[in-house]
Amino acid sequence: MSRSAREGAALLAVLILVAILSIVAVVVLDDVRFSIRRAQNVEAQTQAQWYALGAERLARRRIRQLVQATPERTPAPAEWNGRRFDFPIEGGALTLTVRDGQACFNLNSLVEGAPGALVPSPTGQAQFTAFQRGLGVPAGEAQRLAARLGAAIVEGGLLAEPSELRGLGVGAAAYARLRPRVCALPTTGLTRFNVNSLTPADAPLLAMLAPETLSVEAARRVLAARPAGGWADVDAFWATPALAELSVGAVERGQATVVTRYFAYEAEVVWSGGEAVRSGLIEVGRDGRVRSVLTRWTPPE
Repeated sequence: MSRSAREGAALLAVLILVAILSIVAVVVLDDVRFSIRRAQNVEAQTQAQWYALGAERLARRRIRQLVQATPERTPAPAEWNGRRFDFPIEGGALTLTVRDGQACFNLNSLVEGAPGALVPSPTGQAQFTAFQRGLGVPAGEAQRLAARLGAAIVEGGLLAEPSELRGLGVGAAAYARLRPRVCALPTTGLTRFNVNSLTPADAPLLAMLAPETLSVEAARRVLAARPAGGWADVDAFWATPALAELSVGAVERGQATVVTRYFAYEAEVVWSGGEAVRSGLIEVGRDGRVRSVLTRWTPPE
């Protein structure tokens, strides 16, 4: 090989090497940029989650202040129920919503007893049947579903989420009908609800307390005519003309209350490109202690 040929081959090798190194440099630079972006995204996501955790603590504090102000009667729902609170934060925004978490049928009231020794609750199942009837479910279908769900909870333990209904064989149509009006509170006690938080759409909850004498339509009219600011106490509620003459048992009367013990919350955070959602259930104990009994990093279903 001549000298000029060798020099040409060497130059070609150098050019190929330079090209390869350039490609490697571009790949490495892209990888570095990706790693930086990924680190920044992780940082933004982590910071958004910290803000969401702070919002949960804020929700507990607000609820504590709410119940301590008037322990015998939760303040009028217009002041807090479903109200959206916006909090500007540097580099983003935080939104917190708190609503009544027990204005619903508690699916776990289909059973009674202590964990590990659960048995079907005849009263709970009868009320769930009446509740479903108020939603337009045929009587036979309502009774079968009440019995089936009660047996499933006895075998598998209390439900943590209403979405577990799908895993228990509840079809899509039935689930869509039930989901807006049911919940899974961490107690087997019969459903108790704050009558001042119910809307006319919640009338089946009230009607199930006296299914033979109180129609859903009559219950809807009672709730639609609620006094401004709500009923002062349970006696004032039951003294409503449409309810005063009804034959309602002492147990069922006790299910109506003007105090909310379970609050649902949802916090949404957007910060520097990161997003986080924190939602769950907060309980106010009989001793006044406020604690989170259910938390999730997703919106409620």
